[in-house]
Amino acid sequence: MAILVEKSEDRVVDFDANILEYQKKIDELEKILKTKDLELESKDKELEIKDKIINKRDKKLDKYKNKFTLMKDMVGVILEEVDNTDVHNKEMLKIFKTKMLVMLNFISSSEKYISKEPKDRIFDESGIKEKRPKRKSSGRKPLPSHLPREIIEYQLSEEELTTADGYKFTKIGEDVTEKLKIIPEKIFVAVHKRFKYACKEKEELGVLIAPAPKSIFTKSMATSSLVAHTIVQKYEMHQPLYRQAEFWMNHDVEISRANLCNWIKTSATALAPLYQAIKDEIINSNYIHADETPITILTSNKEKSKINGYMWLYADSINKLFYFDCCLNRNGENPENLLSDFRGHIQTDAYCGYNKTLKKDIRIGVKCWAHARRKFFDIYKASPKHKAVNYILSEIGKIYAIERNIAEKIRCYDEIKAYRSNNSESIIKNLKKYLDELIIKLKPNDPLYKAVNYSLNNWDGLIEYLKFGYLKIDNNFAENAIRPFALGRKNWLFIGSISGCKTASILYSILSTARAHNLKTVDYFEFLLENITQAISENKVKDLLPHNLKMTYPDMLKKLSQE
Repeated sequence: MAILVEKSEDRVVDFDANILEYQKKIDELEKILKTKDLELESKDKELEIKDKIINKRDKKLDKYKNKFTLMKDMVGVILEEVDNTDVHNKEMLKIFKTKMLVMLNFISSSEKYISKEPKDRIFDESGIKEKRPKRKSSGRKPLPSHLPREIIEYQLSEEELTTADGYKFTKIGEDVTEKLKIIPEKIFVAVHKRFKYACKEKEELGVLIAPAPKSIFTKSMATSSLVAHTIVQKYEMHQPLYRQAEFWMNHDVEISRANLCNWIKTSATALAPLYQAIKDEIINSNYIHADETPITILTSNKEKSKINGYMWLYADSINKLFYFDCCLNRNGENPENLLSDFRGHIQTDAYCGYNKTLKKDIRIGVKCWAHARRKFFDIYKASPKHKAVNYILSEIGKIYAIERNIAEKIRCYDEIKAYRSNNSESIIKNLKKYLDELIIKLKPNDPLYKAVNYSLNNWDGLIEYLKFGYLKIDNNFAENAIRPFALGRKNWLFIGSISGCKTASILYSILSTARAHNLKTVDYFEFLLENITQAISENKVKDLLPHNLKMTYPDMLKKLSQE
């Protein structure tokens, strides 16, 4: 009997413990419900605000509609009167009537435009529908604090501060206004004097002379700072050499285009080992972005004076390195040869020229969601109310929203992969199912069919980024780097020779890498030109790369970094 009592007491204890556990769970659920209620309340408030905004817009549109209707009626009345009027000058009447008809057409088209529903939501660059941003105030931003200040004070004299009755004004404050002032480039001549020494008592000892600093510009008036300025003006500011020669003429300094060109070639030759170091670093990485853009190259061949070449770009987004490779064509052999020793992921657009480079489990292709989205966005611009396109863009927008959260909060690659798995995978699976069902309903000549087909044909490459945390969702890292090159092309139009292609490749690679690391480009090129010879002799060229400066030249990195 005692045993039964003990067992029943144990059951009572277990039952009480279970009740406590259930009570805790109920409390937790109640907390969750309260937070959800608060969220719903805030959403309701947002919707109320949006409704008020839409109502205001509707009222404005109604006013405009009424105005346009009145204008239309007035023009119609005038045209009727003109038709009924007997005018001798028929040519003038014809011109007047034509103008009035043009005005009528304009009013009708404007009326159609304002009759459309107001767009209180728009697509941003990633394809997400977002609220139209409010305009920022037009007030002037404060000038940067790191710029030196020149204090100019304005004071009143004792006479001006004293009234006729003998009362005196005292200082109670200051009215401060900041204005930006600029002093043009400081140009000066560096005079190098190397003293010579001789022993008068023993002339056979010869003459001693102080050694000159090492420079790659021997027997030239050029300095590292001058050539660095020339390089950046040409390749970053897109100033052709003839304009730079004119700039120097305005300062009464005569420097020919030939001299400027020779200095740039000499610099590129000297910096070629650094260019090779960038290539080696990229080839030894496990993830590359690639892109290409057309260029015109002049040749010495009389029969074919121009070649339509291509500038290929290979980039490492982890170490922020860029390698430009100028080629005479767009053949797939170019990336295939250059990346033959590479092992890892290659992210590109869907250009078939990269197919030769890709090999299963050796070089794996990653496709670009920005390109896939662009196909749908082009249709959206033509048909903003297309339901299927709006849905697809909104789903892609959700994926990009997740990537923005990752960029802001997460750095560990394993955590990025897990976050994508929990948030992006389900969206992408549903999108794939939707596209599979949609393409069956479309005709091959439909632009939407082509957009959907593009995505489905490249689907394996589009979802590859989900497997590894270090992969990007798109190829924008390469595209953004190649865009300034395309901008410069509008200024200099062509590359003057095949040898000039190599020079451009070297200097664009170093310039883009410096910009990616937020370095002062002129100062960085000056630093390179002064240190490259020694770095080559000591086999320390890689130490000059921006991502290595923190370890090798920490003090110099502080000077080179942008404020």
